[in-house]
Parts: sequence; C-alpha cells; structure tokens
Amino acid sequence: MNQVQTVGQRITTSIQDGTLIPPLTHQEAMTMAVEELKRFQALIESLADEDWDQQTACSLWTIKDVVAHQAAHLFSVTSFGAFMSQANPIVMRSYLKNGMNMLDAMNQVQVDLRRQYTTGQLIAEIRDTAQRSLQGRDRIPAFVRSLVLPLPGLDQPRSLGYLFDLIYTRDMWMHRIDICHAVGRKMPLDAAHDGRIVSLVVKDLAEKSKHGLHGRAALLELTGAAGGSYRIGENSTPQTTIEMDVLTFAALTSGREKAATILSGSRAAISGDTTFGKTVLDFSENRVLY
Repeated sequence: MNQVQTVGQRITTSIQDGTLIPPLTHQEAMTMAVEELKRFQALIESLADEDWDQQTACSLWTIKDVVAHQAAHLFSVTSFGAFMSQANPIVMRSYLKNGMNMLDAMNQVQVDLRRQYTTGQLIAEIRDTAQRSLQGRDRIPAFVRSLVLPLPGLDQPRSLGYLFDLIYTRDMWMHRIDICHAVGRKMPLDAAHDGRIVSLVVKDLAEKSKHGLHGRAALLELTGAAGGSYRIGENSTPQTTIEMDVLTFAALTSGREKAATILSGSRAAISGDTTFGKTVLDFSENRVLY
C-alpha cells in the first residue's frame, strides 16, 4: 500500500494495490454472511405492500422476484439434495432453449417456482431457512469447496468455495442495493461490512486488469463510507484517476449500468489521461460476478 501518491494536482492517501487486498477466509465469510442476511431481512420486512411490485435494475424481476431469488439461494445450501434439485436439467430445458445460460436458467426456474407465494410466505421462507442455510454453507467439505467449475463471467479459475463464501453474500448485498434503489431509499453503507464487500469486488476487477489494461494502471477513488483508493492494472504509477461513489461502481461492475450512461450522467469524474480513463470504465462494465 502506498501511503501518499500524487496524481496530477491531486494527492491521495492510502492507495491500495487491488491485487493485494487480502482474500476472504471461510471464517470471515461466515461472519459476513450472517451480517448481510440480517440486513437483507430487516430491509424486506420493512417494505410496504406496494413496494413488492416495483421493477428493479434486473430487467426480468420485480422486488418480489428478487426476494424469491434470495429465498432460493438460502434453500439451496440447506442440504445436498436441495442444491442438486436446483440444477435439474429437465426443469431448465425450456429456459436453456430460450437462450438463457445455465446460471440464469437455474435462477429463473427458482423464481418461477415461487411465483404464487405471497410476500409473507417469502419472508417466512427466508426466516425459516436462514439458520439451516448458514450451517449448510459452513459444513461444506473442503474437497467439495476446492472443486473448480466454469462460472459465467469469469476468466480465472474459481472454486465452489468462492461461490458459496463470496458470491452468495455479494449477490445478496447487490440485490439489497437493487431493492433500495427501486423504492427510492438511500442504501446505508459502512466501512466494516459494506467496505469489505466493495474491496473484494475491487480485488476481482484488479485481477482481471493485470492483463486487460495491457500494462497500464488506473486509480479508483471510490467515495463514501464503504469506499477507498485502489490501484488496478500492472503499472505502479496510474495514468488516470476515476472517481465515483460505491453504488455507481457496483452498478458498473455488475453490468446494471453502462459506462457511457454513467459518464453522460456525470456520475464518474476522470482526471489524468481521460481517454484511457474511458477505456478503464468500459473495461470495468459487467466485469465482476455478482
């Protein structure tokens, strides 16, 4: 980590190399999962009846569909049978024929299976399976966690442990953002929980940037309580600085918003080499698995 670095006329402190962000341990992952689940439950239990039909940034899903998706995720790790039942190729066949990839098909099947649930039933399913789900994730054997699968959107090998420890929680966090945005609420953010989740998104982006930015580097100034200053790319000296808030960064890297839209809306500021800065923004679009 560099304590002080000058970029143009701007001085930034505590710049961290994104690739050197400490990886998530299983013990930390379980603590993070408990906290995110608590926050997600509190949010959905506070929704008004009319909120559930609001459209989210996920084009096929309302808030009710997003909650159904999370209920399915929790249920999937309550037992091995529950996990395997969500990957039934017979059930997914029609979804795959309609052009969905395997992951999208699995998710949409589970949402559709809960189509007739009331909002109260969805809340109850999450409440009733929460503890069993957390215990199930914690009990997954090491040899299973080490298995590497081809996950959509990733160009580095990733394990099932990565999926269960990191992606399940990151996905719930991102959908909490989706729900807050859909109902016009400000997403509460803090450095300890949300900031750690954001840093792990940066870490994934930085790993891809080692080759994707072709030897150049950028400084990401992510503003807000959950933000920080991060260098991505191979060069030790960033050629451009990009400033945006954490929620914009999440929307960009998850593919919910386009780099061009963010720039045109003045939600990201580029200094230094502005042409390269735009290249970095384009590169970051839909680059990280959520």
